[in-house]
Amino acid sequence: MPTAWRIAALLASLAALTTPAVASAAPPIPYRFGDPGGFRNILPPGSNGNANALQLGAFLATGARPPHNDDQLKMYSDLVYEVPGLEAADLDRFFKDGSFGVKPGEVERTYSPGGRDDVVVQRDRFGVPHVTGSTREGAMFAIGYATAEDRMFLIDVLRHVGRATWRPSRAARRATARWIASSGRPRRTPSRSGSARSTRST
Repeated sequence: MPTAWRIAALLASLAALTTPAVASAAPPIPYRFGDPGGFRNILPPGSNGNANALQLGAFLATGARPPHNDDQLKMYSDLVYEVPGLEAADLDRFFKDGSFGVKPGEVERTYSPGGRDDVVVQRDRFGVPHVTGSTREGAMFAIGYATAEDRMFLIDVLRHVGRATWRPSRAARRATARWIASSGRPRRTPSRSGSARSTRST
């Protein structure tokens, strides 16, 4: 696919994700509906793995991170200092509630991706999406939508790597070459016969 088409497709995806989704009339499941309770999880450092240009600029200028970028990190890192001696009553200090549905008063956002009427997504106070779908198609659509909201850049990078189509910029390649040369580590260069040979920078 030509580069221009790739850029156009990426911009279209960004526009779709930044367009406010219409709230669904179908209600989400109540908190802990259909599960026995007691589920906990943790996702260090946080649910949000994306950052726009303004958020990146704020981080570089002040160190302020985007919402939900590292709000689970402290719980996760503090756990190593509590072992041995960790008790069951302490688990809520190091893991967050992973029950079905969102606890009342902790709903940060409710929306239906694409304006669909067969699925609704609730984001809890950690930004974690809870998907309720009345159809499999709607649930799968919302899962993919929420995943792209949180990890689209990483997904696109891995897609290119998997297809062997990822090409760093010329400046990045030069910087990598300089780092290899300055590190003194062996690097492989093509020989005249077409096979690779190992060299060491001096």
